[in-house]
Amino acid sequence: NYRFREDIGFYILSTRMMAPAIVAIPIFFLFRQLGLLDSVWALMLVYAAINLSLVTWIIRSYMLDIPHEIEDAARTDGASDLRILVSIIVPMCLPGIITAAVIAVIFAVNEFLFTLLIASTKNAYTLSVALANFTGGSDGIIYNAIALVAFLAFVPI
Repeated sequence: NYRFREDIGFYILSTRMMAPAIVAIPIFFLFRQLGLLDSVWALMLVYAAINLSLVTWIIRSYMLDIPHEIEDAARTDGASDLRILVSIIVPMCLPGIITAAVIAVIFAVNEFLFTLLIASTKNAYTLSVALANFTGGSDGIIYNAIALVAFLAFVPI
C-alpha cells in the first residue's frame, strides 16, 4: 500500500477523457517527421496509445477481483510466481482480456479522426473512412458500396 494508490488509476483512465482533437495535430507532425504517414504501423501506434488506458483499467479490475486465497493456496502447494501467473491468474482474467481486446478492436475500427489525418491513400483506411469516401466524389454516391461497408462495420458488434 502506498499513498495516492487509487489516484493513479483515475489518472490513467482520465487520459481516455481527453478530446482526441487536442493531440491530433501534434501526432500528425510527429508521424510526418518519422516518415510514418500513410502506414498501418502509425495507425496501430495511435490506436494502442488511445486504448491503452481503457484496456489497463478493464484488466486491472478483473485482476483485483481474483481472491488472494487462491494465490496463497498455490504458494502453499509450492508454485512459483510465474506458475501462479500462467496457470491461475491469466486463465481467471481471460474473460477480461478478451473483453478488453474486443473493445479495443471495435474502437480502432470505428475511429475516424486519426485515420483521416494519418492515412492519405486507401492503403491504410479503416472502414469508417472508407465509408465516408463513398459518399461523394466524381462518381456520385455509390449506394452498393456504402451498404457493404456499413454491414462490415457492424459485423464485429
